[in-house]
This record gives sequence, C-alpha cells and structure tokens, in this order.
Amino acid sequence: MKTVKSIKEIKQIANTNSQEFCLMLGGGLMYSRKTIYWDSEEKIFYVTNHIDESEQMLTPRQINSARYTNIGEAIKKRALLYSPN
Repeated sequence: MKTVKSIKEIKQIANTNSQEFCLMLGGGLMYSRKTIYWDSEEKIFYVTNHIDESEQMLTPRQINSARYTNIGEAIKKRALLYSPN
C-alpha cells in the first residue's frame, strides 16, 4: 500500500480508471474503503463510499472539506492509502 500525499496525486491515480482507496481510521485500527474516479473534463471527483454504497460528486475544493468528506483530512494525516497497479 502506498500513501497519498495530495489531491493532485489522486487526480493522477484515478484519472484513467477508478481506483480503490483505503482510509485508515482510529490510528489504523479500522478503515473505510472508497472508490474514486477523477473526471478531468468535468473537473469532478466521483466517490463511492463502500461502507454504505453512497455516491458523491465532489469538486477539488469539496474533497478537501470536512463538510463533505474525510478524504482531505486523511491526506493531511497520511491516512489515505492505495495499492499501485
């Protein structure tokens, strides 16, 4: 597993195909899986939250905001991981 360091990196990873990410919770004791796809033409992230199968369409600003998701905070804490192909 590799740590995601920025929103820019998510855009690069999930630009061609959707990618599954693992968000570590509680200091690594639990995790939440998310599938993310970056649509560079629409400039929108499509996020599927596996815990409840909910889907979100988020702008880059929204993906950094705790009001919409915990992805931005996970990046800051080095808690967003993915498995490179």
